[in-house]
Amino acid sequence: MRLGYIDQMKAVAILFMVEVHTAAILPPEGITVGHPAAFVAAAFGGMAAPLFITVSGWGMHRGAKKRFADGLNSSAWINWVLPRVAILTACQFLVNFLLAIDRGGRFEWHTPGVLTLIAIAAVFAPLISRFTSKQLIAIFSLLALTPLLLGEHNGSELSWASRVDSTGIGEWGHRLLVNGTYPVFPWLAFSTLGAIIAEFENDFEEVIKRSLLNGVGNICITGCDLTDSRRALSLAKKFPNNLISTCGIHPHYADSFSEKSEKEIQEICNDSLVKAIGETGLDFNRNY
Repeated sequence: MRLGYIDQMKAVAILFMVEVHTAAILPPEGITVGHPAAFVAAAFGGMAAPLFITVSGWGMHRGAKKRFADGLNSSAWINWVLPRVAILTACQFLVNFLLAIDRGGRFEWHTPGVLTLIAIAAVFAPLISRFTSKQLIAIFSLLALTPLLLGEHNGSELSWASRVDSTGIGEWGHRLLVNGTYPVFPWLAFSTLGAIIAEFENDFEEVIKRSLLNGVGNICITGCDLTDSRRALSLAKKFPNNLISTCGIHPHYADSFSEKSEKEIQEICNDSLVKAIGETGLDFNRNY
């Protein structure tokens, strides 16, 4: 299931990207690099790529974790990863074409950019989702340090024109990995940061322990779809004296309901810790 607030933050990041590239390609008359307005544009634009990559990593990590919980096989994983890689790569070529240097833009047709980076993050998402939060923090720290570890190989002396261009597959690979506009090292750190946020977002057990220590006696964990319902019951079983759960499919996800899911709901409800059916119902307001 998609989460609206993740998509909304991506939209904000995209607006920042559009703003900074528009300012670079079509600067207002009389506005120079040293003008306060240019500083404001650069400040917002500087947040765009890190925010977009972090939020994308957050969303992909949540999706990968859910799919592991659903027990997907190898072919299902390929069907999950490949469309993302294909769409992101195609969109990168489209952006490069629309903002090509010979059209007054900032890129060559083959420049690996932020969308290429997210495509690579999608390839590694199933693997990254298997790491613990401590391991992810270690990976993030290592990736963040790669500019120092790479030394002169990170291309700090390269101009923008050099970073967006390359001659041959070898140089293109260097631009992709270490010295392009958004190289894998260190920019993949932001995608890993998104995974860390997702891990702590789901740190329910610690939240429950703190709640019980602060006087909360009982908690009901509600399921919004089959995956949530299974997780709710699993969590309730870890605190059987304080937690109960519900099982159901929210109207927002009614299109996922089938005879198979109905049987699964019945099976989950056989457990004594499941005390109600829910979320469930009909939503005529949005016609789900």
